[in-house]
Amino acid sequence: MPGKYKSDELRKLIVEAKQRGELVKDIAERYHCGRNTVQRIWKLWNDTYSVKPKKKTRRPRKTTHGQARLLVRQVKKDPFMTAVDLAQYAQDNLMLNMTAMTARRLLIAAGLRGRIPAKKPWISKKNRMARLKFARDHKDWTVAQWARILWSDESKNNLFGSDGIRFRFGGVNAAKNEGRNQIQGLPD
Repeated sequence: MPGKYKSDELRKLIVEAKQRGELVKDIAERYHCGRNTVQRIWKLWNDTYSVKPKKKTRRPRKTTHGQARLLVRQVKKDPFMTAVDLAQYAQDNLMLNMTAMTARRLLIAAGLRGRIPAKKPWISKKNRMARLKFARDHKDWTVAQWARILWSDESKNNLFGSDGIRFRFGGVNAAKNEGRNQIQGLPD
């Protein structure tokens, strides 16, 4: 079992065998572990009188669990809030100094990833009524009548750079056509 975690029971058996005066080589063979493992467990016993490994220390969390939930809830309320905005919100409201990267990690841990929202044209009530009237007026047209129409697809081209991409935070399966996940176009 080299490289595997040794259970507390196995560690106790190794310590008891070593206390009885058995050789490290014999103990290692009996319990199918390396000699260094036996020596490390014996040294741990001599230092702490315990067979449990020392608890690993790590850097403390920047936020408490409650603060993290509050920040995630804030982003769910406003999906277009950026990580920089969230860090600023934490500074202003929670007196918590955090970087944008920490805010991003917090959101990713909560299952919220940056997404580009679906673009949807803004259609006013007047425009909807006009489209419906057009569809009803032309529903009985023949193919020959439609062939006389000149169709032009309009597309906007930028010569220099882009208009900028807005990101939103949402889950992996966020509904693409859900109203709050879309950027509305300009009114006609």
